[in-house]
Amino acid sequence: MANVAVAITMEPTYLPFERTPDNVALWTAIPRGLRGFVVEFGTVTAKPVNDTLTLALTATLPQNFAYVFADIALSVRGDTASDWDSEYSLNLQRFYQGDAHGIALAMNWSFDFATMNLDRATLGQGHTAIQQRPTFPMWAPSTGAGIGIVINAFNSAAAVAAVGNVSAYINFWEFDLEQIRKYPINSPFPVHVR
Repeated sequence: MANVAVAITMEPTYLPFERTPDNVALWTAIPRGLRGFVVEFGTVTAKPVNDTLTLALTATLPQNFAYVFADIALSVRGDTASDWDSEYSLNLQRFYQGDAHGIALAMNWSFDFATMNLDRATLGQGHTAIQQRPTFPMWAPSTGAGIGIVINAFNSAAAVAAVGNVSAYINFWEFDLEQIRKYPINSPFPVHVR
């Protein structure tokens, strides 16, 4: 029994917002923009009989900004999509308030991963968090590599799986560091969800 590992680096996306004057922006919960990462129809390798399959989607949030988690979705399509585990995880690394005191945290949050259609060939969406979603402001240390993101899914069934595909996205509201450190944003929910 072996493990077939599929690792995909997600493509960065950014939607900048119109900026208010600096003296106004500092006192409000208006984000600079929406920073995200996406995979459009990535390839999931075939899985031989009795092997496991792991999927890891990776990305890194840039330094010098603060972030608040906004949304995530994951979808896998293939002949044995229903064999995947019923949840997937989001792992964040180097995120805790800049890790100013050498705190190298890496934490996981789980999301549901359910069959989406009658032929059981598509699995996903997973907007429902099994645990509380991360809602706090986060930023990477100025000397580090940014906030690491890994989205993991797992197929532990014995059945053979043909080549499939995966689509995913994750988004974060991006804030100025001054704004998030000096004046609390309307946390845990930015203005878009009110």
